[in-house]
Amino acid sequence: MPISKTDQIGEVLKSARNIAVVGLSDSPLRPSHGVAAYMQSQGYRILPINPTITDALGEPSYRSLLDVLDAQNTRYNVLAQAESARWAEVERTKIEYLEKQSRYS
Repeated sequence: MPISKTDQIGEVLKSARNIAVVGLSDSPLRPSHGVAAYMQSQGYRILPINPTITDALGEPSYRSLLDVLDAQNTRYNVLAQAESARWAEVERTKIEYLEKQSRYS
């Protein structure tokens, strides 16, 4: 029996300690803040990725995913508003490139 997408996601989250949240807002009124706060309450360390803020949820913000990719057991989650979707897509592209590089090195 094939493994469901939900089971795969569950396995990834079980192995993660850190979750980089691309587009995380420092405003408690934004959905990205609420989602990240929930993940933090479940024991994950949140790594905010947003060049327009200095910190969120008690963690310093990083300008790019490239700044945190060397952290062990880090997974990423992209939560972006329409106006920052292009920036988020650039971040996704960086990750895909680095993942391909690591497979062939």
